[in-house]
Amino acid sequence: MHNSYYFLRQVSAELNTRLKEFQLVSCFSQSRDELLMEFHKNAKHYFLRASLLPELTVVTFPKQITRARKNSVDLFYSLLMQRVEGVNVFENDRSFVVRMEGGHGILFKMHGNRANILHVHNDAVVDVFRKGITADLSLVPSSLNKTLDWT
Repeated sequence: MHNSYYFLRQVSAELNTRLKEFQLVSCFSQSRDELLMEFHKNAKHYFLRASLLPELTVVTFPKQITRARKNSVDLFYSLLMQRVEGVNVFENDRSFVVRMEGGHGILFKMHGNRANILHVHNDAVVDVFRKGITADLSLVPSSLNKTLDWT
């Protein structure tokens, strides 16, 4: 239920309010299926943790993140220090995007055991977090918007 379109629509609206004008200052992983992000604006910090375990795919918002000295790798370098323009959910899909300056974005594809986080630029995938899901490299982000016939 926490990864349904209707729930992610509410989460995206709240993230849009909280993250607008913040800068991504760090993006790293300390384990195979977890991505951690830190956003700053003035003296405020906002943290986002995405756990993409096959049995539980979830995004959480901890108050603090402590980075390990070992087994930590930086990711999505080209997005660092970019400002967030907004957060949008894809229509009728379990995905949302954190839009950044210059047409860049961080796409959260919350599709169960096929969940992934993608760096997108102008409707094309630049890089992916989970490299094993090779189909995500050819994904067209705008194709995630779906129109449903309710009749």
